[in-house]
Amino acid sequence: MTQRLLFPIALLLLLLPGLAGAGTVWLEFSGGYNKFSLTDLNAEMDSLNAAAGDGTFPQTTSGYSWGAELGWDFAGPFTIGLGYEKAAARTEASGAAGSLDYDLPVTLVRGFCQIRKPTEGPLRWGVGLGLGKISLEGDMKRDVTGSDPLDGPAAGSGLLVEGFLVVDYGLARAVAVGLETGYRRAKISEVKVDGETLTVGPTSYDKYGLHFNGIFARLGVKYAFEF
Repeated sequence: MTQRLLFPIALLLLLLPGLAGAGTVWLEFSGGYNKFSLTDLNAEMDSLNAAAGDGTFPQTTSGYSWGAELGWDFAGPFTIGLGYEKAAARTEASGAAGSLDYDLPVTLVRGFCQIRKPTEGPLRWGVGLGLGKISLEGDMKRDVTGSDPLDGPAAGSGLLVEGFLVVDYGLARAVAVGLETGYRRAKISEVKVDGETLTVGPTSYDKYGLHFNGIFARLGVKYAFEF
């Protein structure tokens, strides 16, 4: 589903310079800070801490990211584009009850559209919506008393939806600083470790999920190419 949505956006980006005849293509590199809900993972940490009688196993609620965006500003207030982002989430701990190391990097690929308020000065702002895919390629190791051992690659994917505010400030004719902040819903409903579905209950229906839902902020530098 996600690939079918992103392909036409990528095709439009290639064709628009010839179709529209005017506008601006831009490339932006950014770094970001993200809040994560990670409900099942943090519930697991709470359960392990309760069994151990201490706070050995920490929750994971945030992480940093880096990425790039390629966009097309129409002559009017509309923008479309593609974004690529890598985000990191990790929890690592050891104690009397055992040890674990969950390294959970995710890749976020999205198509986006933005509507900006026309302005005369260097400051521009607007709102945007992104739709795409989140993919996990990580590693999960667990050797804790009372829990099944884990040791292998972790994988999963899901739908990504973002709503955000965007603010740009022009530093020169072709260079600007850009800020995007909003809320992301990115839910991986099924995680597989070494090819086996991870569960949180006694049946195969109680699947272990990783929900990277939460607020985010991206700050980047943008370079524009005019046609």
